[in-house]
Amino acid sequence: MIAETAIDDALRAEGDARELTRAVQDLRKQAGLDFDEPIDLWLDAPAALLAPIDPYLAALADDTIADSVDRAPLPAGAVLARHQVSGGEVALGLRGKGGSSHD
Repeated sequence: MIAETAIDDALRAEGDARELTRAVQDLRKQAGLDFDEPIDLWLDAPAALLAPIDPYLAALADDTIADSVDRAPLPAGAVLARHQVSGGEVALGLRGKGGSSHD
């Protein structure tokens, strides 16, 4: 007998958080930031879309060396990208702690 594997909401949220981590690392590379340079990070999406990943934001910050993860509109001067997760689209913004974005 083969067991059926179902993806529940918690597993889906964890996967979305991992996808966001990968997207932030790609954005960091695109911005020309060093892998170990601390960043500020912004996520902008409807609250209902971000709520399921709230439990994973600390891990997202740790994995991406983000001093903060702000759930807010993206600031001017940040390097920007959009990433699709299971519930919709998240806008990402990051800035190196030195304030430069290496555009």
